[in-house]
Amino acid sequence: MTLGNTTLGLNDPDKYRTQILESIAKSIAETKKPLGISGSVEVDGLENPVSVMQLNETEVALFINYKLGIQAKTP
Repeated sequence: MTLGNTTLGLNDPDKYRTQILESIAKSIAETKKPLGISGSVEVDGLENPVSVMQLNETEVALFINYKLGIQAKTP
């Protein structure tokens, strides 16, 4: 007997906003270091809602859709 597809959801995904923002900040720092970038970073879209995407039958991914721009300092 098949009942249909399983769809996962998450109540109040915005409660994870702080954790997602911390992950974004950490990722930026970890990316700048090996590239030797010491310039400024501009992040747009952090005010966007926390989105939920189903990965498989048991997992979801949370994310904020944002754009990142890095202005490298010139010597």
